[in-house]
Amino acid sequence: MVPLIDTLKGMRLGDVRVVVSSWIQPVPAVSLSPDFTAASDECIAETNKWLLHMFGTKEKSMMVGDDVLVVSPKTYERLKELCHENEAAY
Repeated sequence: MVPLIDTLKGMRLGDVRVVVSSWIQPVPAVSLSPDFTAASDECIAETNKWLLHMFGTKEKSMMVGDDVLVVSPKTYERLKELCHENEAAY
C-alpha cells in the first residue's frame, strides 16, 4: 500500500504543519461539467482539451484536521519561495 503522504517536510505556516504528497495533483482550472450531455463525447473531450490549453490548471490542497496542510510538490516549492521572499523583505 502506498502511503497518502509520501514526503514529510519541516515547514510550518503558523500553527499549521505543511506536508507534501504526490497524490495531490493539479486539476484543470475550467472544464465542462460531467452532467453536460448536449454534445458528443468527442466534442466534449475536444472542448475540455481546448479549455485546458487556454486556462491551464489550478493547484489543490487538503487540510487534515486543524493543523496539517497537504500540498503538491509544486505548491510546496512556491510556499518556500514566498516565505523566503517575505524573510528577505524584513
